[in-house]
Amino acid sequence: MISFQTMDSHMVKHFAGEGWIEDAFTSQAEAERVYQAIDDGVVLPVGIHIDGCLAALMTLEKDAQECRVITCVGEQMEAWLDEWMDLLFSVAREHGCSRVRVRGRPGWLRKLKGYGFKPNYVDLVAQVEGTH
Repeated sequence: MISFQTMDSHMVKHFAGEGWIEDAFTSQAEAERVYQAIDDGVVLPVGIHIDGCLAALMTLEKDAQECRVITCVGEQMEAWLDEWMDLLFSVAREHGCSRVRVRGRPGWLRKLKGYGFKPNYVDLVAQVEGTH
């Protein structure tokens, strides 16, 4: 059975501290910004559970026009993807958003194309020599 649960920043930090979602953030600064936005009520974290076990976590940020998925990581995506899309578009409609934006790795496009998603921007990233 699939279920969704709103979480707080302490729950999100717990899973991040275990290394479970660390790859979802591009930097520690980004993680701290998201945690603060959760505490401020600007970002809504939602846990996706399969048979009572946390399988994935997403963070939603909304403004007047769009509902943005900032992070989404997890396992067994095929088991929860359809219901997650239903939830995501429902939340967007409830808040008067005219579009949904998902930021993710290239593999997300293959998974989400069938739901009407298409690429909009491309992140270009280069490592600065002498830093980690």
